[in-house]
Amino acid sequence: MRSKLAACWSAATTRSTVALHLTGRGRSLLERALALAHDFERELLADLSPREREQLLELLQRIGLRLGLLPGVHAAHQDGDGAGAECAPQGAQRGRESGDGG
Repeated sequence: MRSKLAACWSAATTRSTVALHLTGRGRSLLERALALAHDFERELLADLSPREREQLLELLQRIGLRLGLLPGVHAAHQDGDGAGAECAPQGAQRGRESGDGG
């Protein structure tokens, strides 16, 4: 790739499967972007109490579920290695499981 931020490989067994991997430069750029986003979010939510932040996250998660977004993909749900943790707010999961539509 021209940008040198990611590399693409075809699988050995089938050419229809492609793997995309961040290069060191790509990982570095992603880490800087995530840090900027985290700082911006912290500033944006500075006037909210911890409970209000939790409530906002739960409400946004419910909206995301309604839109068909995967639960747990927000940066607040990251487990530190960039992989989304399975930690959607309990209310959002209960709403979907109980069939009440959230």
